[in-house]
Amino acid sequence: MGPSINSGHSYTDIFPGHAAARDAAIRWAREVLLTDFVCLDTETTGLDYDDEAVSIGIVARDGRVLLNTLLCHEKPCDPRALAVHGIEWEMTRAAPRIVEIYETLVDLLGGAPVIGYNAGFDYRIIHRTLDRYGLYSIHWRANADVMQKFAEFYGEWSDYHQSYTWKKLTFAASFLGLSVAGAHGAVADALMTLRVVEAMARAKVKGGS
Repeated sequence: MGPSINSGHSYTDIFPGHAAARDAAIRWAREVLLTDFVCLDTETTGLDYDDEAVSIGIVARDGRVLLNTLLCHEKPCDPRALAVHGIEWEMTRAAPRIVEIYETLVDLLGGAPVIGYNAGFDYRIIHRTLDRYGLYSIHWRANADVMQKFAEFYGEWSDYHQSYTWKKLTFAASFLGLSVAGAHGAVADALMTLRVVEAMARAKVKGGS
């Protein structure tokens, strides 16, 4: 792991030249916390085009849990995905199918701005799951990907990709001095994402507050 936020080094000492991107990420975090957003996370059967959600967690801006559910799914979990989230096939047999929570998803995701860590992945997996079961897509307002914003905040530049390097959620949380308890549970990760945004917003911009 790289330097901690509490290591005594300034960000510009750690990665010179990224102060403007870091400050922009801080300002984004402060601005998004003024909105009534929701934070979404999913766990899945895998990473392929035909994979589906096995759990969904959605939390409110104030940390209230709005949705915390396993999903009864058709496709078995890839062993690599199972090793991450630990959601066994038997655990989901009595869980609702996505059709049973569809209206709840529409209500929660169709109104407020939605943020997430690697938000594009969650968007794709939700819509692949909806499509699999013949349900209409849910179009929501994606504010930004917190993973991308943290990458700009942290500032590790990739010459190969010509962009800031994406970091795992647990890396971001640990760097910011946050707990990673419960990582890879949908609600726990949604809450962790919220805390990462809050911690970024508390950081000082260069030459400012």
